[in-house]
Amino acid sequence: MLRIVVLVLAASVSLAAGEPRGIEPKADRRMYSVTSFTNALALGATLVTAAEARRVFGSALRPGVVAVEVGFYSKLQNGFPVRLSDFALLPDKKTAKRSVRPMAPAEVVDLFRAASPAEKTLPEVAAARAIAGYLFFQVDGPLGALALDYTGNGTWLTLPLD
Repeated sequence: MLRIVVLVLAASVSLAAGEPRGIEPKADRRMYSVTSFTNALALGATLVTAAEARRVFGSALRPGVVAVEVGFYSKLQNGFPVRLSDFALLPDKKTAKRSVRPMAPAEVVDLFRAASPAEKTLPEVAAARAIAGYLFFQVDGPLGALALDYTGNGTWLTLPLD
């Protein structure tokens, strides 16, 4: 009984601290703007528009910040680890020279001056079922054609976001 109380208390503390919980995944990966898959997982992504950002996050994104909604669909019973470090935004090669890693949830809190958008960040968990969330990227310079790169779990997928 004490063990259950400790687990419930730990869960409530992490939620109060603005830990990422993600969002409800779409019913089907094909509901995202672009999808890619392997024999082990499927990945869907949609670039968040300015109007959608205001609706979902309560305010517009700052200039140079890109948000991408991402959904993971595991085809394996044992699942796989999801890590923010497995993602990169690939800006147009004409406008930027390097890829950009996603912002950490604490950076997202600073960006919005609120915890609620950070709670919608893609959670870093071991996923055996569909999960979803947002990735936020700070990009210097003008934005051109963008792509999302995923290199986790022995897989390399590139999804064009334009």
